[in-house]
Amino acid sequence: MIVRWLRGNPAVVWVAMIALALAGARSIAVLPSGIYPEMTFPRVIVVAHAGQLAPDLMQAQVTRPLEQALAVVQGVYHVRARTIRGAVELSLQLTDDTDPLIAQLATYDAAKGWGASNRGRYSNPTLDKLIEQAVGTGDDNAREKLLQQAMKMAMGDVALIPLHIQKNIWATRAGLSYVPTVGEDLRLIDVRPTK
Repeated sequence: MIVRWLRGNPAVVWVAMIALALAGARSIAVLPSGIYPEMTFPRVIVVAHAGQLAPDLMQAQVTRPLEQALAVVQGVYHVRARTIRGAVELSLQLTDDTDPLIAQLATYDAAKGWGASNRGRYSNPTLDKLIEQAVGTGDDNAREKLLQQAMKMAMGDVALIPLHIQKNIWATRAGLSYVPTVGEDLRLIDVRPTK
């Protein structure tokens, strides 16, 4: 029925097609475009150097302990590591509402939600003021400078001292190999036959 009506009124079809083409041309000029959208994910990059240690030793002695220590920090939901000869780069993906500086170094304050991972209860009122200024600053460059100043202050105070590194032992029967994950969960899909 509709098809028959459209065949009988070609002018309507042409006007509709021209209107759609003009709307498409206008949207190309007006709408923002890009192959990938601008997105910023909260993350922290940790880099560690250990001289000329071979990659397999680097993995066992530096990468794995760092992964295990960083995976339990509140607000971290994914840890990815890249190990090369004598160095490792760890990328920590954080939940959207996590600020690592506030979670680990701010004075514990349940009402503000600050210092949730500050287990040593480190407290420095000057640092807290710098963090508050940074959080309230809209200018990216000014905020970056305030955060760098706060981080230097916290590192100068030796606010964090890692005291425990979890070591796990995994075993498989002959003919199978397993590389454990940072989250310490056993996934059977990661068990592979040895070559």
